[in-house]
Amino acid sequence: MTATLQIREPKSGRVLGSHALQPADLALCGSEFWREHYLRRNRPDVYFEDLDLTVLPGLDVPGLEPGFAIQGHVRDSDEPWARQEFPAGALRVASLDLIAALLKRKELDPKAKAVCQLHLDSAGLSLREAFRRAGGTSRVPTLLAYSRCHLPAPTDSDDGEPGPFPVYYLAAALERAEHYARCGALHSPPLESGCFLMGHPCRCPESGELYIVITEALRIRGAEAGTYHMTMSGAAWIEIEAILRRRAASGTGARAVGFAHGHPFLPGLDHAACARCEQQAECNLTSVFISDDDSRWMASVFAHRHPWQVAHVFGLDARAGHVQALFSLQDGQLQPRPYTVLTTLPDDFPAHDEEKS
Repeated sequence: MTATLQIREPKSGRVLGSHALQPADLALCGSEFWREHYLRRNRPDVYFEDLDLTVLPGLDVPGLEPGFAIQGHVRDSDEPWARQEFPAGALRVASLDLIAALLKRKELDPKAKAVCQLHLDSAGLSLREAFRRAGGTSRVPTLLAYSRCHLPAPTDSDDGEPGPFPVYYLAAALERAEHYARCGALHSPPLESGCFLMGHPCRCPESGELYIVITEALRIRGAEAGTYHMTMSGAAWIEIEAILRRRAASGTGARAVGFAHGHPFLPGLDHAACARCEQQAECNLTSVFISDDDSRWMASVFAHRHPWQVAHVFGLDARAGHVQALFSLQDGQLQPRPYTVLTTLPDDFPAHDEEKS
């Protein structure tokens, strides 16, 4: 059984290019499935490699591009299977190289919105062995147990369904993250800069809900950066890993839960919207978004082992005002989400004392 990623011409549906889907192409979707159906449901004992996952054709919804579904359960168990639908957009990262090749060969109109589709040559594709071979071990350290009764209430969605997993941000960490993300803008020309977000993946003993508390920002130094990109150099990785090892040895429990960086450039202009600029209280054109490079980087660093990963982007609106947004996995993609700022941590929060200041 195989799965093929296809790029189709928007109007005719003609297949322009395809390649065999790799396990890494579904890493973010598998990670989200694990988080939503186990880690958020009081099952911290279930690890990613414990799951038997199968990719299935998605539900046929009129007016929407065909998506796919992941179905899974704890292997070698009698537990019921869970199923989660994913839109075609969840394959965006996997399609980037294929779309780039089609554009280079001039087989795809750069102005057209290519249709990305997953084609299965049978009723389903098992990912169990493929994920194991590709990802190795992905076991996660024990989640910090702390009752959310001492923290603000969760944010639910407008339709009454549970919202995204809660994220709490210590005010001092948020301030440092923004400083590190925007300091590159002071260069001439401006450069992207950023930091790792450090904190604690937690579990509420009463509700079983998964949440994270961001307590620190660890600056990234020595990255290869430009106005529109930032790449972790070998030297930068060595420095970060050395700091993390020292902290682990000293007993500080905070670990990397995400990444923050700046987009120190103005957004592309929408001339129709800009003509009405004076009539609008806020500018909706911003440089706050997840770029293709951001998606690739987050998938390679955090997939499988960190389903609670977050990305914080600090940018500018078309009036050069400061704007920002936090993103986490939803529908297989990094999407904007809310967070709650804490002035201080509760006195009984089981974290290192230096994180409480």
